[in-house]
Amino acid sequence: MLSKIEKPTHSALTNYLVSLLQSRWRSYAMRRLYEDETADAGHSQEEAVARLLQAHDRLVQSEDRLAALEQQRAHRAMAVPAQRRGEDTIIV
Repeated sequence: MLSKIEKPTHSALTNYLVSLLQSRWRSYAMRRLYEDETADAGHSQEEAVARLLQAHDRLVQSEDRLAALEQQRAHRAMAVPAQRRGEDTIIV
């Protein structure tokens, strides 16, 4: 019975290697595409660094605002139970 089955022309290892080759080719092609676009756009390395620093500054500002909002929320959460107990509390 097994002798009637045709011999495999590829194995799981072949499928893995073909998949790996496809993945690497796609990443290479995308990398080349974006390198060509940035070269055509005329962006210098200094401009790219400046854009990254600006993005970092915006992120830090957003994190600071989020921390301030969380602190206000925690302060209010502590003030509300005191009011329920009938204590004099000023909510800011």
